[in-house]
Amino acid sequence: MFDCATPPWDDDERESMIDARMARHAVLHRKPALITFVLEKIALTRPIGGPKVLRDNLLHILDIARLRNVEIQVMPEALESHAGLSGSFVLLETERREAQLVYVEGLSGRYFLSEQPELGDAFARYSSLRAQALPPAESARWIEQVAREL
Repeated sequence: MFDCATPPWDDDERESMIDARMARHAVLHRKPALITFVLEKIALTRPIGGPKVLRDNLLHILDIARLRNVEIQVMPEALESHAGLSGSFVLLETERREAQLVYVEGLSGRYFLSEQPELGDAFARYSSLRAQALPPAESARWIEQVAREL
């Protein structure tokens, strides 16, 4: 995926992005706090890297979904519209819930939102996304079925 950037990243920036993404995996195994994801079906079926890579990725997602502190939900493609169509974002809370942030990546760069009303709007948007997505158990069954069919 990192090789698809336009304009291409230089080698140092590419490696930095890969290292940062891999380091974020550690958060899944910290002191259990609920971590939730809502993923588009197309993001789970696009064969980047080929069918074997896609299958391995789906099986990895299933392993993550089985962690007791993780919930993964899949957004059905049949919806004409949903609360996440304007782009991806990450909701963050400090360990003691002293502060909430929203992390956004887009064409114009990466930034944090920390003030109202944008902060509250993002949390409300995520609540809507979770309500619109398939429940976690149904999402896991769908991911497993797609992986079996590859």
